[in-house]
Amino acid sequence: MSSMAGVLFDLDGVFHVGNEPVPGAVEALEWFLQCGIPHLILTNTSSKPRSGLVDKLHSIGIDTDESHLLTPPVAAVRWIQDHVHGPSALFVPEATQEEFAALDLVEPGSRNVVGAVVLGDLGDAWDFRTLNTAFRMLMSDPQPTLVALGMTRY
Repeated sequence: MSSMAGVLFDLDGVFHVGNEPVPGAVEALEWFLQCGIPHLILTNTSSKPRSGLVDKLHSIGIDTDESHLLTPPVAAVRWIQDHVHGPSALFVPEATQEEFAALDLVEPGSRNVVGAVVLGDLGDAWDFRTLNTAFRMLMSDPQPTLVALGMTRY
């Protein structure tokens, strides 16, 4: 009897590079599915929702679903539900906002007290006004929790 409970895979470089599947990735995932081996595919991508990632993977022949993808937004929602009291303010791409539907949310410009400020990969949408709004929310009293979806250089 094996003591293995399941397998964690990284997404980028293991299943695809750019828009191409990694050689053998399709067959390997099919084998895991046929053998009934539990698995999760992990990614640090916070700019796309799981539905978008699944669509991309399907387009290159990799058959998976949202329940097998663990992304920073999914982990953040679970953590916020367990540790934060009050609504959250999101600073994430519009497409990614669907991952936070289970949370009580406020508009980023709201003057309501928030329990968490969630920062994601807004790319070029990080302008002075948006950054200042997030900063002011973080400096409010009581001070909310900062939840960063990525640990990039900036």
